[in-house]
Amino acid sequence: MRQIKKLPQIKIISEYRGSSFVYLIYIGIPIFVIGGLFMAYNGINDGKFIDVFYGLLSILFFGAGGVSVFKGGEYEPEKSFIFERMNKDKLNKYIIYCAIGILVFCGIIFILDGKEGIKTIGYSIAGFVGLYYWSKSIKFHEDIDYEANEFISDLIGLNVDEKIVASYQNFDSSKANRKKNDNLIVVTNRKIFFAVYSGTNWMTLNKLLSEIVKIGIARNDVNSYLKLVFADNTSLGLRLDLYEKITTTPQLFVKQFLSTLDASLLGYDIVSSNNRRRVSISNENSTSANNLGNQTRSIEINPTLVNELKSSEEIKSGRILEI
Repeated sequence: MRQIKKLPQIKIISEYRGSSFVYLIYIGIPIFVIGGLFMAYNGINDGKFIDVFYGLLSILFFGAGGVSVFKGGEYEPEKSFIFERMNKDKLNKYIIYCAIGILVFCGIIFILDGKEGIKTIGYSIAGFVGLYYWSKSIKFHEDIDYEANEFISDLIGLNVDEKIVASYQNFDSSKANRKKNDNLIVVTNRKIFFAVYSGTNWMTLNKLLSEIVKIGIARNDVNSYLKLVFADNTSLGLRLDLYEKITTTPQLFVKQFLSTLDASLLGYDIVSSNNRRRVSISNENSTSANNLGNQTRSIEINPTLVNELKSSEEIKSGRILEI
């Protein structure tokens, strides 16, 4: 099986959140680790086991966080980027584990220092309330387009055995509303197609999944950032923002992309069990749209846009793109 490298998370965070956020990480992690060492050392000297516990907890938590942020490593199919792959059931389990962790933490504090343990009751209640509201606020979207319309299939030159498994756009397909950095991403079981509007014309990139050599992912509450580096040193940084005209959320797109990449690495067909078909055509082709019914669409493709993309400029190898 070919290997894909995971980019260090600190590099991805720098590209996604900016250098100022990275500086906070560089400064904050050493401060909390060193502070934990001093607290544990003083606790041992003073015989205060509660301080030893707090100090060790700080060292463990921020030390592990530092390792995870600065470490790269190999991409492991079906294992890497666990949080990006999470479904509702798995996340609910993690929330339960967090609640158990709070109870264990309180128990240890009570054993080490009863008075301090009483103080933690309020924090624990706040933690439980926070977990409860967090679990209720999380929304999962499972509406994935497994096959797009004939327009997009012709556009990226799909073979008979190729199927579209994920798609994303951040623009209205109307030419009048076109703006710089509008982009369209389509992932099939074999390749990734990317198009970006430069302000005057479209530029496109068509790459096989087997050409990916490095990957990195970052996210916030609703938006995601996907970084891909290909064998010819072409680099693609994609900011996936929630857009009102799509049903597929950025997180869901990334989740489906990872599943497709896993299938490519492990040698199985991700679309073999997907029987749903959805055709997505905007109102510029109203006759076809009426025949297909009024479906919620995750991607809008119309004849005007297709013609623009067919005459687009191909992105040269080795180019670095940050969208």
